[in-house]
Amino acid sequence: MRGTWFGVLLLLAAPARSAERSWSVISGSAVGQSRLALQLQAGWPALSLSGFYGASDKLDVGLRVAFSYGQDGSLGFGPSPVPGFRLQGGVRYTLADAGTVRLGVTFVPGLAIDYLPGLVTPRILAPVQIVLAIAPIDTLAVHVGVDVPLYVTPGTFGGLTLPILVGAGAEYHVDRSLAVTGLLRTGPALELTRPGAPARFAIEVLAGVAYRI
Repeated sequence: MRGTWFGVLLLLAAPARSAERSWSVISGSAVGQSRLALQLQAGWPALSLSGFYGASDKLDVGLRVAFSYGQDGSLGFGPSPVPGFRLQGGVRYTLADAGTVRLGVTFVPGLAIDYLPGLVTPRILAPVQIVLAIAPIDTLAVHVGVDVPLYVTPGTFGGLTLPILVGAGAEYHVDRSLAVTGLLRTGPALELTRPGAPARFAIEVLAGVAYRI
């Protein structure tokens, strides 16, 4: 009899565990209403710290600060890394969440300063990301995504740059509060206001850790 009751309690607890672990920082779903998630990411082209607060069960609002050393992730843009800083606000919204399948969008506009050799270059950032994720088990979500980290460089020699990066990623929950993340994106960076300018190859390779309070 005790074994039967123990089994019933496990079954009742399972959905609660699943719902608790469905929070995400990169894989489509939100962090949860009135919850705060912090994420540290490192790799190419930047080191960043982000914080997202759950305004509702589908909407997150947040802030991101980053030290960049790879400009927009382009390879072959110069002989050495380009240091810079980014400050961005943002929103994340869950468009659909069917449990094992999630679709989310992220918009994190902001400002950036890059220190090119002999030149301080400001930029206006307007990146958008769309992610389609599958969570085969409670603790793991894998996704495919499209990142469009569009930015504007003011000035005579500036213009509009449109990187279009596609790739995949994963998010593994160590427990209900801690997750590790990783993603890879590649694609062209197009300079739309410079006709005839060659497209640069851009790449993002980032690993991170997230903690939800």
